[in-house]
Formats: sequence, C-alpha cells, structure tokens
Amino acid sequence: MLRDQLIASVMDWMRHASDSECEYDIFRIRMWNYAMAWLGVLWTCASIGTFMAIVLDMRFLGLNRVGTSRLYWLLVCTGVGPVSGLFYLLFRRTTRARLLNTVSTFVGNDTSPIGVQEQRLSLLHAAGILSDAIHSQCCAELRGQGAPHCKSMSARKPSDLEPDAKTE
Repeated sequence: MLRDQLIASVMDWMRHASDSECEYDIFRIRMWNYAMAWLGVLWTCASIGTFMAIVLDMRFLGLNRVGTSRLYWLLVCTGVGPVSGLFYLLFRRTTRARLLNTVSTFVGNDTSPIGVQEQRLSLLHAAGILSDAIHSQCCAELRGQGAPHCKSMSARKPSDLEPDAKTE
C-alpha cells in the first residue's frame, strides 16, 4: 500500500512537472534557438557587407591589396565578421600613405619642374595606374606647390595623350 502511494505521488509529481515547467523550458529553448538563428543571420549579413565595403574601397583606391589580397579579406571577414573592418582601416591608412609617397617619388618630388610632374601624374592617371582619388590628392599637393594646370583626367580621354598623326 505504501509502495503504491509513493509510486502515485511520484507519477503525479512527474505529470505536474511535465505539464508546467518542461513546456516552459522547451518554449524558452525554442525561443533562444530562434533568437540565435537571427543573430547568426545578422552576423553573416554584416560580414558580407563589411567584405563588400572593403572591396569597393580597394577599388576606389585603385589597389589590388591592402595588407593582403581580396581573397584573404574574404576569409578574414568570414572568420572574424564585421570586426575585420577595424583591421582593414588600420592597414588602409598605412597603405594609402605609402602609395602617396611612392607616387610623389615616381612623379618627382622636388627634383623635377612642376610641369614635368604634372605630365607624369596625368600619364599615370590616364594609363589607369592611379585612381581618381589618389590623382586628385596628388594634384592638390602639386597645386599647393604652384601648379595651376593640374586637373582631373576624367574629362580627358586617353587618346588625348597620344601624339597626333599630323605632327609626325
């Protein structure tokens, strides 16, 4: 008799526990999984957006690599997520400074006349080696040195730089 009462009380307790707490716990677990799934989707979308911003900025600068190539930036964005944008900004700053320094060295810092520097800069831009952003910043530096004719090459065509057939 006592044994049957104990079994009945345990069964009653189990039924009560399964009716109230277990369903609540299962609901909480389901809601947690639902929220985590959306967090994963948002994290993935932010990673893709960060990667696309990095690629567009690299194209804007006219560079194939900023610290590393686009493929590795994809891997970094996949692994680290949107935090990789901070790493990119650190690399971008130094790479842009190095690029401007290289262009000014190639064009001729103070070793050549300003007119020659303007021509070299225009030829680099027309050949597609320099992007519009870098070209305009270099032109601004040349204007600061007294080059009044340095202008954007976007209005000119590369054919304008080729010699005329009549002059030869």
